[in-house]
Amino acid sequence: MLRTEDDIKVPAPRPLPASSPVSRTVRVCPAATAAVFADGAWRLALATGTWSKLKPAYVGDLARQRPRQRRIGELTDRSSEMNAALAALDDRLRILAARRVRSDADR
Repeated sequence: MLRTEDDIKVPAPRPLPASSPVSRTVRVCPAATAAVFADGAWRLALATGTWSKLKPAYVGDLARQRPRQRRIGELTDRSSEMNAALAALDDRLRILAARRVRSDADR
């Protein structure tokens, strides 16, 4: 079922009018073109299915902000890993350059 998030101030939900083309019910409603059932099932004309989510992801500012912040964190971590790998490669290049200088001197 659709519900509001706890930490957002929104007006109280309004029930759908009886003549609405969208139905929220626990049983099949043949008069409605679209229906969302309490168990997560849905119907849109002839298409049917089920779906559920643990957390909202697309509706509402906070719902969109959470995945964005999570992705920013993942990319920040990845960037830190890449910077550490580049620093290790720079150290390796310095070591190789020093070996080349010694090798050239020996030659």
